[in-house]
Amino acid sequence: MRDLLSWAHAYLRDRGLPESLADAQVLLARALGIERWRLPWSGEIAAEAAGEAQFRDWVVRRGRFEPLHYIQGFREFWSHDFQVTPEVLIPRPETEILVEEALRCARLLGREGNLNILDVGTGSANIAVILAGELPRAKIVAIDCSPGALRVAAVNCRDHGVAQRVFLLCSDLLLALRPEVRFPLIVANLPYIDRAGLDILPLDVRNYEPRVALDGGQGGTRILDSFITVVPALLEEGGFLLLEIGAGQSEWLRTRTEPILEFREVRFVRDLSGVERVYVARREGPAGG
Repeated sequence: MRDLLSWAHAYLRDRGLPESLADAQVLLARALGIERWRLPWSGEIAAEAAGEAQFRDWVVRRGRFEPLHYIQGFREFWSHDFQVTPEVLIPRPETEILVEEALRCARLLGREGNLNILDVGTGSANIAVILAGELPRAKIVAIDCSPGALRVAAVNCRDHGVAQRVFLLCSDLLLALRPEVRFPLIVANLPYIDRAGLDILPLDVRNYEPRVALDGGQGGTRILDSFITVVPALLEEGGFLLLEIGAGQSEWLRTRTEPILEFREVRFVRDLSGVERVYVARREGPAGG
């Protein structure tokens, strides 16, 4: 086993993988069916021939900069494992901030048994699944424009036992919703990367993750801008709108939303890097309850 790990480490290092040893350890532990922390005490474990072949295949794929989470087939988010494939963006740790803020807003609304949430750009349904799990009486409508992403989302909803309360819709933004339907809580994680910057993203992102989930158009704000124009028809009075955004987009967003919706509260939540990552706004009107 040590020889396998040494080979994998060297193979990935020589191809420029910045976390070559860690990646090799993760893949070897997966092939052996053990936790990564057990590797130092598992030096004499012999990999079965099939397991060794699988491991070598994974290492070669990682050497081409294929994302580790696509190779493994899952990504941990909010301490839960979510299936991921190249049809969906790999959930990022920063998105947990969006979930935290959504839960805080849900509590402020005070609707224990009557909380309908709209999740726009659901992808793997990581946000919808966690909200459904943390708010056991809430119902979530989760929208994505990609049929492939929604197939993955359906698996994750089923695996986490929330398929009865998460309703998946394939739609270009919000065209599938009836105009009379309004929500007290809307969360959206839409593409916000400037199209001009896509080609300088890390190799594992630009070559493997779905471009439709990354490309925010010119300035990274085209998709967000289109979404904002339909929010007034969907957000209840006194309801909350939460958006994940990119670096440097907060002032644009504040200016863009002011003429469209009257918000009595607007704030931005920073991520661990200090970037204003999550936009939280509450519409004027009576509080929920």
